[in-house]
Amino acid sequence: MPGLEQNLQALKQDAVQKIPLKYARAGMVLANPVQRDDGLVLVGPGTELTESILNRLLLSGISTVTVQGNPVPEIDGGDYNSLISNLDAMFRNWQGHRFMSALKNVLKNYFQTKQEEAEAARAAEVEAEAAENGESR
Repeated sequence: MPGLEQNLQALKQDAVQKIPLKYARAGMVLANPVQRDDGLVLVGPGTELTESILNRLLLSGISTVTVQGNPVPEIDGGDYNSLISNLDAMFRNWQGHRFMSALKNVLKNYFQTKQEEAEAARAAEVEAEAAENGESR
């Protein structure tokens, strides 16, 4: 299906991902400007990251960057909330398109379910750790 393949290619081109700075690598391209808390732009969108830039961002206290594409498949054991928040940007060119709207909703529901599962697993780990610490006293 040429139409579907073109749609998927367009989605890949529009994809952006907010990632922790520790996962950023030289060669990645910024999708959004990197700003300090006071609003000063440190690096503009479209800039290809270098080791020098990454070091300056680290020293400036920057913790996350938004890069083009989807270079990091899963962040910190499943930060699905960031994936959900990126769906609007990923599908912005497809508003009113019935198939793409349905696909967006399927992905949103999937990511919400995965986020709930990850949160439940983390809660169970905390509970098990607390029980273990309570027994060892």
